[in-house]
Parts: sequence; structure tokens; C-alpha cells
Amino acid sequence: MLNQLLELDYRIALTEHGVAEHLNEEAVNNLIHEWIRTPVGTDPERPWYGNYLKRFSHEPWTSNIATMAQMSLAGKIRQDLNIPEIVIKSIKIEAIEMDAMMITIPHSAGVYTGEFER
Repeated sequence: MLNQLLELDYRIALTEHGVAEHLNEEAVNNLIHEWIRTPVGTDPERPWYGNYLKRFSHEPWTSNIATMAQMSLAGKIRQDLNIPEIVIKSIKIEAIEMDAMMITIPHSAGVYTGEFER
């Protein structure tokens, strides 16, 4: 099972006790959220880190495009996050508006759900 995983908020959000911290499921969801918001090549310290979702931003959303986007995430997220205890069970991307999508990622510590612009 997952040992205690503590992660600082990726946006360095502050609380009355200092930088916000996330534990276990929240920590994994924070890491996934940061990774999904980071296109490959935009982090100067880790140019390889991030996802390829921008490739699909101007494509009409079909089941084939959704499958390709899901596969691009599945192939890269495990490599970039590198937390052996976390098992990504599936990835689902749904178009919820013309320019927005919902990403759901069940994992061994819980479930990540986030809404993003395309």
C-alpha cells in the first residue's frame, strides 16, 4: 500500500501555517494536476516533463481523438511522475464544451478529476 506521501502545493498556495501541503490522495492529485497543466517543453528545468495534450487542442473532438489523447497521457504520466506505489488504473477524457474537457484518472490512492481548457 501507499506510504505517507506529502507534497507541497504546486502553486505554492499559502495557509495560516505556511505553504499548503497535501497528503496521500490529495498529494497524488496535486502531482497529476500539475503534470496535466504542464505541456512538454514548458518547464526549463525539465524540458521532457509534461503532457502532449496541446497536440489535440485544435482537433474536432471525436472518439478517435479522445482515444489518442488518453493514450498520450497513459504513456507519459507514469514515466514523468515516477511514483512506483501509484498505479494509474485508467484515463478518461471527455469533451464537456467546445473548448473544455474533463479528465478523470482513477489511481491506487483515489481518483483525480479536473476540468481543462482545450
